[in-house]
Formats: sequence, structure tokens, C-alpha cells
Amino acid sequence: AGGSASAVAAATVVEVEKERFFNDRINDGSDISVKQAAEYPGSKWVKEGTVEAAEKFMGDFLPSLDDDKAMTAVSKSPKSVTLKASPKSSKGVSSLTAQIDALSVDDENCVSKVVPDRIYSVACHPSPSTLVVCAGDKQGHVGLWNVDQIGEESNDTDGVHLFKPHNRVVTHLEWNRAGTSLISASYDGSVRLFDIQTQKFDEIFATYDDDASFKGTLGYGLDQGYGYWTQYACMDSRSADDRCLFLSTSKGTVMHVDLRSKG
Repeated sequence: AGGSASAVAAATVVEVEKERFFNDRINDGSDISVKQAAEYPGSKWVKEGTVEAAEKFMGDFLPSLDDDKAMTAVSKSPKSVTLKASPKSSKGVSSLTAQIDALSVDDENCVSKVVPDRIYSVACHPSPSTLVVCAGDKQGHVGLWNVDQIGEESNDTDGVHLFKPHNRVVTHLEWNRAGTSLISASYDGSVRLFDIQTQKFDEIFATYDDDASFKGTLGYGLDQGYGYWTQYACMDSRSADDRCLFLSTSKGTVMHVDLRSKG
């Protein structure tokens, strides 16, 4: 009797299936707040205080890098990056090679796990005074590492803040020239832009198939199904307002996306 009762009880448990979106994307294309993006990685990576630390970093610290004093007060390179020797100054490729060969990472404590999975893309914030490195991984995570602050964070983050604006490989990360926005492109066919002012990861472009429900979207009809994904993306440097992109796909096609308003 006990066994049958247990079976009945088990049968009444209904598993709530996670909502699925086109190409297994993180959501339906809606904006993602910093808080949401910091919570998406799940309990394995989200610890007490990490979400709040991420919000403070994105909302307070990153905007401060645009301050005139911060942009002019160029500091030395992080202590972890030093020159073993000072090669004689000379022009040419050989001199540059010698300087690169002389670089070393001599502080084993200056190492952090920025994202959970294999890294596919890296970008550095353009600030001349602070080294902030971004990495995108195989599972759609984007991690921002304030390298200069390693070991100084009170919440044991070591200056690392993790977000999940995508669900598949992050193929490209790129800051705009002013350092006020960061674009991320993914195999899931979406391109998102984090804007320091709005504090949101906005989906600025995404590919879709020819299903009628997607008609009217910018990327409608581009997705060709199995074996199709966004291979790479980059900003069009000719665009003064950073509103144009180049995209390449797994099918060998290249497209130019113009996000400027018409009129």
C-alpha cells in the first residue's frame, strides 16, 4: 500500500518545463537588465552579494571610466604584467617582437576564472587608466574582469562579474570607441548591446526563419535552419555613431546591418 501511495504522489508531481525561445535564445528578444543577466548563470555561479556587486560595477564603476580625470590620468600597467628586460629602443618589427617576448605574467595570484566554460571571445575596455577585460564563453556567458582590482574586492569576486545575455557561444565582443557600450554576438543568431546609460543588454539584431510570427523583424527569413549560425560580428568603423555592423554566417555569407533610424 505504501508503495502504491508513493507512486500516486510521484505521479502528481508535474515538472514545469522551461520556456523555449527561437534558437534556444535566452528570451524572446526583450531587454535584459543587469540584475537579470547576473542571475541567469544559476545558483552554481551566483553567490551571496555577487548580483549586487555586478550592479554596482556596471552602474557605478564603468561609467566612472568615462570621467575626464580617469581618461587623462594614465596609470602604469597592472603589477602582474612586467618587462623582464628593457630591450634597446629601435624601430621595426624586431624591436616590437623583442618587447612582446619580454612580457611576462609573474604574479600567479593575478589569475581569475572569468567565465565558466571555454573562452571564444575577448575584448578590453578602451580606458587608458584601468584594465577591464571581457570574455565570452561556449555557453553564452559574458564575464567582466577588473584586473587592477584583483584581491581587493570585499565580496570575494576578485573583480569578476558574470552575466548571461546569450545561450550559445559568444563569438565576438567589442566596446565602442568611447567605452560606453559593449556588443556581444552569439551562435544563437542574436547580437546584444550593453549600454552604460540604460544599464540593459538590448537585442539590436537577431536572425529568424520565415515563420509568420517573426514577420516584420529585422532578421526575418535569414535563418536557414540546421547548420546555420552567426559566425562573427564586428562594428563598422565607418559609422560615427556605432550603429552599423558586419556579420558573417556559417554558410559563408556576409551582411551589413544598418541600425540607424531612417527619415
